[in-house]
Amino acid sequence: MFIMFTKLIKKSFLFSFVLLLSVGIDGFVLAQTDNRIIGGQLFSTGAPVQVEVAPSGVAFYTSELWLFEPGPPRFLATNRDVGQVIDLGVFDPGVELVFGIVVRDTGWTFKMGPGDRNPDGIPHAAVEWLEPGVAVVGFEDLYGGGDRDYDDVVFIFRGGIASEQCGNGRDDDQDGLVDCDDSDCRGTPECGGENCENNQDDDGDGLVDCVDSDCFTGCVGIGRCSNWPRITQITPSSGGNSGTVTIAITCCNIQQGATALLRGPGGDIPAQQANVQTTSGFTFLSASFDLTGKEPGVYDVYVFNPDDTYTLLPGSFTIKEGHTGEVWIDILSRDVMRLGRTQRILIAYGNSGNTDVEAPVIRISTGQNLPIRLHPNGLASNVLHLLAGGGGGGVSTLRAGATVTVPIFIDAPNAPGNVDINMELLNQGNAPILWEELSPLPGYTQEQWEDIITSARSVLGDRWSDLMQFVQDNVNYSTVEPVHLDELLYYMVILIGGGSLESSSIQSLDIKNLKTINRDWTKPSISSETSDVQDVEVIPVGDLVVNPTRVYVITHGLGGRNDTDPNDRFRKLAEKIKELDPTANVFLVDWTPLATDHRFGPFIIPFANNPWSVKNNINFAATLASIQLASYQLDGYFDLSKTTMIGESFGNSVNEQIAKEFHGQADLALIFNPASADSGRTPPNFQEEANLSISFRTFSIFDATPVWKLADYDLLLETKEDQNDEQEHTWGIQWLTEQLNRYGRDTKWLFDPNGLGLQSVDNHPFDGVATLDGRVTPPEPLLRNSTLFPVNPFLILEKKHRRVQIVGAMDPNNKVTSSVLGIGEPLRYTVFFENIESATAPAQEVIITDQLDLQNMDISTFALGPIAFGRYIIIPPPGSSSFTKVVDLRPDKNLLVKIEAEVNMATGLATWRFSSLDPQTGELPDDPLAGFLPPNRIPPEGDGSVSFVVFPKESEDVESVCNQATIVFDVNEPINTPSVCTNRGDLPDLVVDIIGAPRFLKKLSIKRGSSFFIGDITQNIGEAVAESSRTKFFLSLDSTIDPAGDVLIGSRVIPKLNPGARSIRINKLKVPLNIPRGRYYLGACADGDGVIVEMNEDNNCKVLTNTISIR
Repeated sequence: MFIMFTKLIKKSFLFSFVLLLSVGIDGFVLAQTDNRIIGGQLFSTGAPVQVEVAPSGVAFYTSELWLFEPGPPRFLATNRDVGQVIDLGVFDPGVELVFGIVVRDTGWTFKMGPGDRNPDGIPHAAVEWLEPGVAVVGFEDLYGGGDRDYDDVVFIFRGGIASEQCGNGRDDDQDGLVDCDDSDCRGTPECGGENCENNQDDDGDGLVDCVDSDCFTGCVGIGRCSNWPRITQITPSSGGNSGTVTIAITCCNIQQGATALLRGPGGDIPAQQANVQTTSGFTFLSASFDLTGKEPGVYDVYVFNPDDTYTLLPGSFTIKEGHTGEVWIDILSRDVMRLGRTQRILIAYGNSGNTDVEAPVIRISTGQNLPIRLHPNGLASNVLHLLAGGGGGGVSTLRAGATVTVPIFIDAPNAPGNVDINMELLNQGNAPILWEELSPLPGYTQEQWEDIITSARSVLGDRWSDLMQFVQDNVNYSTVEPVHLDELLYYMVILIGGGSLESSSIQSLDIKNLKTINRDWTKPSISSETSDVQDVEVIPVGDLVVNPTRVYVITHGLGGRNDTDPNDRFRKLAEKIKELDPTANVFLVDWTPLATDHRFGPFIIPFANNPWSVKNNINFAATLASIQLASYQLDGYFDLSKTTMIGESFGNSVNEQIAKEFHGQADLALIFNPASADSGRTPPNFQEEANLSISFRTFSIFDATPVWKLADYDLLLETKEDQNDEQEHTWGIQWLTEQLNRYGRDTKWLFDPNGLGLQSVDNHPFDGVATLDGRVTPPEPLLRNSTLFPVNPFLILEKKHRRVQIVGAMDPNNKVTSSVLGIGEPLRYTVFFENIESATAPAQEVIITDQLDLQNMDISTFALGPIAFGRYIIIPPPGSSSFTKVVDLRPDKNLLVKIEAEVNMATGLATWRFSSLDPQTGELPDDPLAGFLPPNRIPPEGDGSVSFVVFPKESEDVESVCNQATIVFDVNEPINTPSVCTNRGDLPDLVVDIIGAPRFLKKLSIKRGSSFFIGDITQNIGEAVAESSRTKFFLSLDSTIDPAGDVLIGSRVIPKLNPGARSIRINKLKVPLNIPRGRYYLGACADGDGVIVEMNEDNNCKVLTNTISIR
């Protein structure tokens, strides 16, 4: 604020400054026409040089003039010494004279010449030649360039100085380059360049004056072109004519309200929508064009500013035949993670087509329910939902050809083991928003909440498509990153509806119209009074005992329980346990109000399935239960270490959270049919929350889960004949009660589980079968590659999984990539680096190099991704192949970090350089303990990463691409990362497995006309992407499936599958009424319509060896 105020003061002196200069000093008058060279340089001719201090636009700051090169640096004068003349002597011919200023008030140092000499990366001096040997040099004294009028500090140089005078046949600046060979003459009329002042096309390239790049030095226009725009980059450079294509146009001097145009064989194509966006201090224009049916060919790209300045880049965009975009996803992570530390990993997604697609929803979770953060200091949640737009394409659009790489942060557990990272691509489609099922947030009465929802609904609409349109129209979000969907939707509903919004991690979003779009809703802030409804009650069963021998906590799941029902199975189980163990205390956790509230909790997820939204109430229920159990603990009635936890469905998640609330371990956990991953919540894992844990699962469709090891021992629970899905899902509590009724205190399941003889079984989802009579038998072998209903994929288009090992020590410097590349996808790489915890000092400079494979990589497609260190994440403009940025670490550290990244297109060498700078000198700090990257004692403060993408060449001979990176910390020896390879595919190959254990299928007897459930895994084991296909299911009288002659009983659509990818689903199949009774083989065929050309056309079908009885 102080600096802004001083600039206002400086402007107030402008008028007197002009009058003063009109008088002049020694005949000097500062020209009012702008013929200055921004970033200009001075060279010695060998004659004596002198400098005079001239009046400046402002005398607020005191600045010192220094000659920095040739050294040693010399102090000459201050801007207060107006009229003083200093004789500098003579210098060797051709030597550059690098003058600069040191601003006493701020400590900044700014030098003449190109911007990379300065701490903010921009030029700070302008040179105007009055005549040969006389130049006026004006400086800008504010970091960031201020108003860039270059009149803050002014000096006049005379004598042996020159820039190259073009066309005179002499080497005026003594650099060995004469006239047009000298870069000083680039763009001059004498050298065939553009004269930027005469409104003529001097060089015959079709570009007049300020539209010609000859009139620019980098982004700085020469003379009257100083405010004109200039296009520096376009991404993508081509698009398809079958839809909308969004182009990210990086442009200097772009103004708000700018628009764009394509001009070519099909005429003029104006942008439908154009928005100016900013990332990491760089500005670009996101322009969307409807190219449907447009004539293919090469087009010029125009950008028009509101002030009538404009620019164009000839032949920079090509319209091609269109093909619909497909979205791909990926996880870029090390194979290991250090225990107890925060791990930086990267997720990537993109659009492989050449037309835009609607931004999909991506869900990120871990199999271990670990905290995940989108930013290092952000709020943690177990599941992230991201609206995956970005890449320069708008909040609700994933532009053609975009690749978006996003760092996320996962807190590793404190014990060795594995972490399963899951990334799912969801299909929200045009699903309705279930407004009537949104439960009130904490602190709102039902009436207040209904008013809020009524208001929000009237604005946001009733369907996902309505909501996306509103987001697109009203949310101005940086289009290079995805949107945290959960927080955004919650924020919008509260803000529109008139509720209280005391805090939000996303209030910095530019949501343009939400506060005024519905002016009639001016509700006062709603108080945070708690509800009168008792949502959770911990009920003791029987008499309580002080210092009990054991404690039992029994928790129901979805749907609640009825305490007034004498047949309530949870009450019956509790009473039986109390009868058999009278010195124990038994508690029922009743959270029925929350378990039957099939509405969404704090986050609005319109694509979620009813009734899974109960999952949002679990943590709240566990907290309320823990508070009540803590009061029993104070009275000596509860002790977690003596507790057996028994749960059903979501009740197991409540129990898990209770154990975490008490920061201890239960003695025993019996986990019956934990709610599946389909619910949107990772199933509980009691291996760390109990001394011994046993899970029981049935074949119910509700019990699907991709997690095998939920407990120390995972068992298949045998069920009775003719039970439906709900009966199987709720069978566990009744089964345990029957065992207690049959065996009493001899029931080992409850009183002596170590005597059951349980053993772990490798490579199998189950460690045994819990039979109807209470025995434990070994598990039966499953079919090849089969798991038991691992996931319900009704909402999942594609899933990526990465298993990371938790270790005590690791090499932190690494490089990762994808092992297999789909059609239309770029090679994607991330290099991780770290200043190890045991290091004795921070790193001042880090250099990363990566030699790319010119033979197999198309270097012209190289694009930088996120650059990260500590808590800083810097995102270059879309498609950037070079990038420079200065990051200010103050006030945390009195340092600047200069980041330089580029690829040498000739050699293929990519380089990233991180340099610590002293803010006062702009040089590396003298203090050896001053550096930007400290030892990584509190991750991620001492680690970082760089990412990039590059497309492989289209040659069919390219089968595998390998490379590695090198990391150098300060003056230490280079560290080579492991070499990583990506394989390109050839042809797809689809196979299918039918999911089910022999025990289940043997006893399957189905009535004609009825339905049954069976699962399938359709997988692409080939080397190329398999486009969308259909898997079909048949009943056959023999073990050979003939799609033309056997009975079709169902089918399902298989999405596009990348190599190695699989699609898993539980299918509802119906037996025809007219089929003859008897025993049939059940079979399935991948690519049932025969539309995919495959490596092996003979392995599509799978037939079960067990037959099914049709009655």
